[in-house]
Amino acid sequence: MPFLAEITMPSGNTYKLKDQEARDLIQQLFNYHEYLGVTTTPITEGSTTNPVTISGESVTAVAGDVVTYENQEFVWSSVGTWQNFANLFGLGALAFKDSASGNFTPSGTVSQPTFTGSELTSTGKFTPAGSVSGTAVTMSKTTIKNNTSAGSMPTFTVSGETLVITDGAIPTFSDVSVATDVDTVTDPSFSGTEGDVSVKGTPAGTVSQPTFSGSQGSVTVR
Repeated sequence: MPFLAEITMPSGNTYKLKDQEARDLIQQLFNYHEYLGVTTTPITEGSTTNPVTISGESVTAVAGDVVTYENQEFVWSSVGTWQNFANLFGLGALAFKDSASGNFTPSGTVSQPTFTGSELTSTGKFTPAGSVSGTAVTMSKTTIKNNTSAGSMPTFTVSGETLVITDGAIPTFSDVSVATDVDTVTDPSFSGTEGDVSVKGTPAGTVSQPTFSGSQGSVTVR
């Protein structure tokens, strides 16, 4: 869930927000004292159970002591309650290991593919140059309003931990002329000279399948 630390109004003024509960919890985390271990005693946020059982023994926590219960971390606060500050669910197997190893292929070569095909020549005729004449169009016109700007709504955006509110804008319009009907159209005519065209290429063939060869090695992750 996102949190806000500041709000910026259209006037440009910025107002900061205060979270006293978060400040108190941070202060308790800074007072971290000692990790006691994994407890079998049920603990939830705000629990006052103390002492707790760790490795079959009763252990009394003092302010700043940390224990683990069902993949969650709890710190004993200065007011005598357990506060949850870490969740260990979703961690992979490596989160609880100092190292890991496995095999991979670190080096090798990929053969270069080759293409085999036959050349094809295609011939034909086209008209590369000419002119169009005799085209005439007469239209009826009218003036309408053209939307030059759609305007905008006020925006509410979050930049980091700041909510920024900006003013919107109204739409704007301008006059434009548009055609309402076609009165007359004369048929165009084209004249040009015929020429020759020749196209060469390799339209068909096969590409050899590339292959990879390498030697197996090992890698160690710490």
